[in-house]
Amino acid sequence: MKSKIIYNLFLVILFLNCASQKSLISEKIEEGDAAELLSNLTTESKAKEDVFDESEISNIEAKFDSLCTKKIIVSKTRDLERLTGKIERTSHLDSVLLDYAKEIKNNRLATSFRELKFRTLVKTQERMEEAFGGKGKIKSEEVHGGWKFNKPISKMIPYVQANQRYSKQKSKLLFDTIESLSQIDDNKEKKRCWVAIQRMIKEIDVKNSETGYLPFQRSARGIITQRGKIVEAIKAQIKRETDLEIIELSNNLLKKIERTIAKTDDEKTKARLQLAREFDKEFKKQMGQVPNSNYRDGDFGLSASDWFDKGYFTEANNLKIVFYTKAIELNPDYAAAFNNRGNAYQKLGKRNEAISDYSQTIYLQPDFSPAYLNRGNIFQDSGEFEKAIQDYSKTIKLDPKNKLAFNFRANCYKKVSNFEEAINDYNRAIELDPKYAMAFLDRADAYQDSGRDTEAIKDYNKALELNPDLAQAYNHRGMSYKNLGMYQESIKDHKKAIEIKPNYAIAFYNLGCTYWQLKDWRAVIQSWEKCIELQPDNKNAITWLRKAKAEAKLDDYRRQLELKKW
Repeated sequence: MKSKIIYNLFLVILFLNCASQKSLISEKIEEGDAAELLSNLTTESKAKEDVFDESEISNIEAKFDSLCTKKIIVSKTRDLERLTGKIERTSHLDSVLLDYAKEIKNNRLATSFRELKFRTLVKTQERMEEAFGGKGKIKSEEVHGGWKFNKPISKMIPYVQANQRYSKQKSKLLFDTIESLSQIDDNKEKKRCWVAIQRMIKEIDVKNSETGYLPFQRSARGIITQRGKIVEAIKAQIKRETDLEIIELSNNLLKKIERTIAKTDDEKTKARLQLAREFDKEFKKQMGQVPNSNYRDGDFGLSASDWFDKGYFTEANNLKIVFYTKAIELNPDYAAAFNNRGNAYQKLGKRNEAISDYSQTIYLQPDFSPAYLNRGNIFQDSGEFEKAIQDYSKTIKLDPKNKLAFNFRANCYKKVSNFEEAINDYNRAIELDPKYAMAFLDRADAYQDSGRDTEAIKDYNKALELNPDLAQAYNHRGMSYKNLGMYQESIKDHKKAIEIKPNYAIAFYNLGCTYWQLKDWRAVIQSWEKCIELQPDNKNAITWLRKAKAEAKLDDYRRQLELKKW
């Protein structure tokens, strides 16, 4: 399932980035289908219990390899904001695929994706430039000692912002690919990675790339870096290589780069760079005269999307809030920024702020299903199950294939003892994803709570078949075994849960409950004392521990009486 999600993610990103009239791939994606896939990905990609199908992964790798050899064509458009908007809607999802590749240690998958993303950005920049004014030429006249632009400044801003942003992204993609070589052991995979780097560098204008990349340097194909850093990075990797074929390939690439950089001292290049600097200076000056330009003092070049990206890729939730807030200040209608800031508030325990942001997201974009799902999660966590059910129902209406929404709504139905509706929703979640271990676990809990322990055990078995390290399934199955009087099986399951999760306080408590049925008081006391050590506020363990100690003393007293009789 997860591999299918990742493949769909790639298709959505490529479709939205390219807006291609001539598709790169054999499968055709309609715009409505792409929107649906994107909506699903924002929630389904968070699922933790998916099992990877190796054969599907191989198919995805083969597709990526094939696409890397094809020419990317981007459709012509005069609406620059619309074109860049399509890219912004998916750029923050790139990490989903790269995290997935890292999780399964698949360097080939990561390399292919980085190359395709890199080349797509290059071609998109070229298309924007063609729509703007053509092939890297600055179409302007000198008037009053300055520049007169052939387009209104307000029309140029989205282009300049996007151009700078994509150049930064390309730089990161290239250097991440170079650095990944040190993590690849297989020579065949290393060679493939070097070929990808070679193709990426071929797409860009190394000669005119520099720190502080200027808006109109040749076909917008540079990257934001010092040219020498590319050389240094490649040299560092070459030193690690031992395969002669790879050494030859990488050295040839290095020589081409060095020859290209050597040409940067020619008069034509110097004149071009000077022209670009003068243009950039005048552009900034005139841009300050444009109302609502989305630029702030000290933040030149940072758009709402830039701040969104900073928030997305920052780990600290307090900083996420700062960055998403800046994005919202620049674009008060940025629904995704409100949603993600809500996520950060939620993780910091700021319930009211999170609900406010999710509600604002829904106000701005009523069909944004993740906001309903996220707000529903807060209501569920705070015990407001009816409100949660309403939000999950809205999520399902907007996204009928969202397994998480079905599973979470079922959990709420279970909490209010509506077991019939709960089981129906769990059934639907499992239909959508037969390998969804948590749905089997949660449905088993519903069976257990409604007194159907035999059916519960079957579902716990299935959950453990899909995820053998699911400690909760062992613990809960142990409870069902105890309910059926199968005490040894129950003890075995609780101990297995503790083996997987040594600090699992409730498993120690349940183990003590099973020992109680066997009247093994010392085992009961040992289990519950450990539970209280891990969870000092467990009232049940505290109360029943006193009773267990009393029973143990009474048992000792009875034994002494028996001994006296003898």
